[in-house]
Amino acid sequence: MSCFAGCFEGIKKSQDLGKVKLHYFNVFAKGPAIALALHHGGLDWEGVFPSNWKDLKPTTPFGELPILEVQGKMIGHEFAILSYLAKCSPALGGANDEEYLISLQIASQAEDIYQKLGKYQNTIGQKDKCSADELRAFWEDTDTAKHSREYGIHAYLQYLEKFYIKIAGKGGNTGKFTASGVSVGECKLFTMLHCLAMIKPTVLTPYPGLQNFYNRFKALQKTQDTRLCGWQNHYWYCWQ
Repeated sequence: MSCFAGCFEGIKKSQDLGKVKLHYFNVFAKGPAIALALHHGGLDWEGVFPSNWKDLKPTTPFGELPILEVQGKMIGHEFAILSYLAKCSPALGGANDEEYLISLQIASQAEDIYQKLGKYQNTIGQKDKCSADELRAFWEDTDTAKHSREYGIHAYLQYLEKFYIKIAGKGGNTGKFTASGVSVGECKLFTMLHCLAMIKPTVLTPYPGLQNFYNRFKALQKTQDTRLCGWQNHYWYCWQ
């Protein structure tokens, strides 16, 4: 850990960024984790759905959303935004370098789930991405011995469960990967577990650690408050 020593030294409280704007579409994909991180991090923010994407697109860093508008500047890409927010709030960045790395690892695993889900699962905008047998295997296969490119959902969840048990073993089954329980990685992981649970409500049943994490994070008042901002009310309808 020595190469990361002091990465966040001196960060004692959330930075005052003024009011920031999160621009994203009304789908449950790359926006919810950022919205949750902003809210759990105690930052002043508002969510903006683009009214004219054609005009907005050429002004963005990479021609895509999400973007975070901070003090007149735009930050593109979900992972870059989450990494930035981790430096702006101690709750989001982790208590130390070890927690920072834990957060980044589970965020990356959650992104792997997102990418694989996008390959197989129907959305409101795209149907029949694969055969019925391929979709069934994606949701039911538990084999972790095969190449990672062939993993089904349960392979990713098995590794996450093992990782959670290893982390939770230090402090008990608290439903947290970090002391705050709301690091950027946990925000990202929750959104992906929620995607899975919306499609298959019992998908987390074999994984008591992940189920505990999911239930705890979902019940947090700030998680519930984020729904009142209008974001999650729209996001519910992306995955089918």
